[in-house]
Amino acid sequence: LLVSLVAPAAAVGTTAQPDVDALVGFMAAFSNIDGTVLASWDVFVDPCLGDWPGVICSCEDLPRALAASCSSNSAITSSVNSSVNGSTEAASSLRVLGLELGPLMTAQDQKLAGTIHPAVGSLTELLYLDLSDNMLSGPLPDSLTKLKKLQWLTLDHNQLTGPLPTYLGQLPQLQLVLLQHNSLSGPVPISLCSGGASYDLASNVGLCGTLPKCFAGTGRVPSIAGTFLTSTALGLGSQTGGSCDPSPPDCDADVGCVIWTPKYWTSQSMVAFNFTGFMDYESGISRYQWGIGSSQFAADVVPLTNVTGERLLKDIRYSGGTKKMFVTPVVHNLTSVSLLEGPAYYVTVVAYNGAGPPLSTNTSSILVYVDTSGPQPAALYNTYDFQQASTTKQVSSLQASWDNFTDPHSGVVGYTVQFFQQVRSSKNGTVELTPLTEPLSVGLANRVQMLVSQLQDSVMYFAQVTATNAAGLTTTANGLPITVDKSLTGGVPPGMAALIAVMCSLGCLAIGAVMAVVIMRGTVDEQKQREKERQNEYKQLKALMYALVSHSDGSNGGPDGVLQPARGLKPEGKDKEVAFVFTDIESSTELSNQDGNAFKQLQEVHDQIMREGIAKHHGYEIITEGDSFQVAFDTCQAALAFCVEIQYRFLEQTWSKEVLRLNACKVVRGAHAAVLEQQRGL
Repeated sequence: LLVSLVAPAAAVGTTAQPDVDALVGFMAAFSNIDGTVLASWDVFVDPCLGDWPGVICSCEDLPRALAASCSSNSAITSSVNSSVNGSTEAASSLRVLGLELGPLMTAQDQKLAGTIHPAVGSLTELLYLDLSDNMLSGPLPDSLTKLKKLQWLTLDHNQLTGPLPTYLGQLPQLQLVLLQHNSLSGPVPISLCSGGASYDLASNVGLCGTLPKCFAGTGRVPSIAGTFLTSTALGLGSQTGGSCDPSPPDCDADVGCVIWTPKYWTSQSMVAFNFTGFMDYESGISRYQWGIGSSQFAADVVPLTNVTGERLLKDIRYSGGTKKMFVTPVVHNLTSVSLLEGPAYYVTVVAYNGAGPPLSTNTSSILVYVDTSGPQPAALYNTYDFQQASTTKQVSSLQASWDNFTDPHSGVVGYTVQFFQQVRSSKNGTVELTPLTEPLSVGLANRVQMLVSQLQDSVMYFAQVTATNAAGLTTTANGLPITVDKSLTGGVPPGMAALIAVMCSLGCLAIGAVMAVVIMRGTVDEQKQREKERQNEYKQLKALMYALVSHSDGSNGGPDGVLQPARGLKPEGKDKEVAFVFTDIESSTELSNQDGNAFKQLQEVHDQIMREGIAKHHGYEIITEGDSFQVAFDTCQAALAFCVEIQYRFLEQTWSKEVLRLNACKVVRGAHAAVLEQQRGL
C-alpha cells in the first residue's frame, strides 16, 4: 500500500524509484513509529525534495570527512512517458547518499526498535549509514553486501546480535565501522583484514577468541575492552580473554559429577567436602565456585565462593570399575554465617569453562546436617541387672549396665565399654587409675559382662561407657566403683592357696574323666529320649485327628472303636468348621540371648495368658513347642476372639522392669506421653 502511494513521486523525476522503495521498506520494518522521526516521512512527498528527516541526497549534507570525497549526486537516466504529448523524455533522478537516523533519534530522545530491514541494501549509492544509539536487534542483514560505495557504517549502542559478517571486509570503500556496545558474538573473521577499515568492537561480551594478527600495531581496532577477545597488541584495553566454545562443561560419562559430603558436619562455622572435576575438551575448566543452600542448586545460605584448593589425582570406584580422576578437597571457615543444628543443607559446585563469555555447569550434593555435640549421657550401673551395688561376689568378671543414651540430632550408633581399677598408692596416698581391659565395642547393647583376671579385695573397679553418635562425636560416662565382698572371698595364706590350686587341678582331671563317661552315656540316653518324644508327639497328633473327626461328623470311635475325646472342644453342634491358630513370640531367640532370666519371666506369663484364653474360648491345645502354641477351635469366630483377647491381655499386663528392658519389649509412647504399644515382640 505504501509503495503504491509513493509511486507518483517517480513521475516528478527526482528521487530514484529503487531508493524510494528501499526507504519505504526500511520504514515498514518498524511496527510502531508514532512520535518518531520516521512518522514525519510523508509518502506523498519526494524523499530528496520533500526533506525527509535523516535522508541525505546531497554531498554538502554529509559529514565533512565524507563530503570532501563525495562527487555530485549520481544521476540515473530513465525513460519517462510525457503526460503532455506522449513522447519519451530522459529524466534525471536523485540518489540517496546517506541515512543518518542515530543523531536525530538521540536529539529527540527517541529509539527505533526492531531489525534492520534488508531493503536498506537497495540504497546502492549509499556512502553513509548511521543507525547508532537505538534499540535495533537481530543480526546485520546480508543485503549490506550490495553497498559497494559505503564508507561509514555506524551501528554502535544497539542490541545487535549474531556473528561479525565476513562480507564487511569485501566492501571496497569501507573506512569506518562502529559496532561497540552491542551483543555480537563469535570470533573476528580473518576476512576483515582485507581493506583498510577501522573496527570499534568494544563492549561486545560475546566476541571471543584471538584477534587476527593483521590488526596488531595498525590501530584499526582501537579497543577490545568489554569483550573476550585476546590480542598480542598493547593498548587495546582490558583483556579478559576466552575461547569460542559453544558448549558448557560436562560431567564424566562413567562417574558423573559427584560431591562427597559427610552426613553430618560437626561445626557450625567450618564445612568440608570433596568433589570430582568437570571436563571441557574445547576450552578447558577455568575455575570452580561453591556455595551452600537450603535446597539443591541454591546458594542462599553461603553465596558462591571461588575454590582455591589443589586438585588431587585419586582412584574413583564406579559401577563399571575404577578410574583415576581429579578430586578437589574443600575445607572452609565460615565468617559471615553460622549453620544451624536441625535444618538440611546442600552443597552446590559450579564449573566454568574457558569460553568467552564463560559457560557453566553445576551439581549439588545430598543433604547434610549439623551436629556439634555428643550424645546425652544416661544412668550407668555397676551390675548386670541395672542396679547399683557397693560390692560384688564375682572375683573373675566385671559387669555394667546403663540406660540408653540419647541424641536428638543424629542418634546413637554404638557403645564402647572399658573397665578401670582404682588403687591408692601406699607411698604418697595418691589415687592411680589404670585400665583393666581393652575398650570393647558392644553395638547398641546396654549391658556387658567381661572376664578379667583375679580381682583384688583392696581395689575399686568401675566401668567407663562411651556412646558415639552418627556424626562421630562421643560422650563418656563413668560408673560408680565396686569392690570385692571380703566376707565371701576371705584371705587365704599363700601356701594354702598353692595346695588348693594343686588339689583343684587333680580334682578337675578326675571330674573330667568321669564327665567324659557320663557325657557318652548321656548322649545315648538323649537319643533314646528324643525318639520317645517323637513317638508321643505322633500319638498326640493321631488322637487329635480322631477327636476332630469325631466332633465334626458325630462318630464316636477311633480306629479301634474307642472314643478319642477332643480336650476343650464343645460336644454340641454338627457343623464341619474347624479353625487352627499358630502363635509364636517374635524374636524369642534374640530376647533369650539378651537376658535369659527376663525371658523366662516373660514366657511364664505368656503361657499362662495363652492357656487361660484357650480355656475361655473352648479351644484345643494341640501341642506346645518352646514358646509356640498350636491350637484348634470349632469356629473361626472363636479363634478370632481368642487372638484379639490375648493381644489385649499382653498389652494390659503389668510387666517387670527386667522384661521391659528387653530390646523388643520397650514401652512406646505417643505425643502426649500416653502408652501406645508394649511388648512388641509378643
